[in-house]
Amino acid sequence: MSLSDWLKKEGVPAIHGIDTRLLTKKIRSHGAILGKIEFEDQSELPLEDPHKRNLVAEVSTKEVKVYGKGNPIKIMAIDCGIKSNMIRMLLDRKAEVTLVPWNYEIFENINKYDGLFISNGPGDPNMCVKTIEELRKVLNSDIVKPIFGICLGNQVKLHHLLPSKFDMCFVALSPCCRRKDRRASLR
Repeated sequence: MSLSDWLKKEGVPAIHGIDTRLLTKKIRSHGAILGKIEFEDQSELPLEDPHKRNLVAEVSTKEVKVYGKGNPIKIMAIDCGIKSNMIRMLLDRKAEVTLVPWNYEIFENINKYDGLFISNGPGDPNMCVKTIEELRKVLNSDIVKPIFGICLGNQVKLHHLLPSKFDMCFVALSPCCRRKDRRASLR
């Protein structure tokens, strides 16, 4: 049985004849780009721009959930599309994780927690207006809490520090801390 036959039998999609190295170079130099794969025997599919939708709102929890109740370290995690393993990793480190929706009133509740985690997620950070507004309230206040994020979480955080100053296509794991001198620093 050929690989092609096996993939068909198992219902696994596959493509050939595409230079994936060139595609990767284009994505790296131009940022996330829209694209689709069409087949010769198929009618043309419409191309929907997912950046016109608030994908974070679609994937975020709709209610507050608590994991590891009673653990000594209290973390508020903003769900912008969090992966279960991120919660598990925080629980492994003895944290009580309160998962909140992307549009939760962070500032009103921040003093109940030891730190704030902004998760990764899909889409454009510019759509996370409520998250950015709430984070801005915390960063402009006298409240001193560690704030950390991953990918989209860092992009949302950077909106306060450097709004629209540079292309944030590939911001990944850079932690940002709120310091007592009221400045935010990137590490």
